[in-house]
Amino acid sequence: MQPSDEIFKQVSSMSVSSTNKAIARHALSVIGGTPAVHGYFDAEEKSSIDVLGCSGSPCTDASTYATIGLSESSSGFFSNGKEIGVEVVMAAYDRYPLIPNIVSTCAFNRINSQMSIHPGAVHRNVIREYYPESTMAHVLFILPFFWDARLKSTMIENRLVSWLYSMPISNGELEFLDRRGFEALEDELYRADVDILDIGRPGLILPH
Repeated sequence: MQPSDEIFKQVSSMSVSSTNKAIARHALSVIGGTPAVHGYFDAEEKSSIDVLGCSGSPCTDASTYATIGLSESSSGFFSNGKEIGVEVVMAAYDRYPLIPNIVSTCAFNRINSQMSIHPGAVHRNVIREYYPESTMAHVLFILPFFWDARLKSTMIENRLVSWLYSMPISNGELEFLDRRGFEALEDELYRADVDILDIGRPGLILPH
């Protein structure tokens, strides 16, 4: 499904650039589902980000959310001399309606505070901010995997865009990451086949 300009009616800015519309179209072509784009502001209403929501993806009782336009901000990472623009994507069951707020907070962490977004980076307590009782508290950025590597680095107009998935992790999993490193935790998460759509899943019991 290709989105028409109708889905951009509730965005955060008066107009959406042609590049950002192309990013939304590309993301939707890969993610699927029923699309809508909504705008989000930071607490001071100084920065804004648009978020594409795709209901019914990756399954009927879940939705996927992706930033549209975070890639305009400098990432600090380059490929063949071209700076990589990063967009953030996250999926969860529909019983967690504040997931787009979590996604937008990750974007504002980069836009306002220059917090890094790259594979292995963690934004701490962004889940706990919206779901204080959740077993998952933080997000760990990894390469997207739901879509069989189709959501990969892509040149869109004149912008090199890369998507990173926001993987929910618990306090214990973060402690393991700090001790053993990104690849070790990633291996444990894959081995356990955790339900990454559930931010209330049990945290892994990991070796010291």
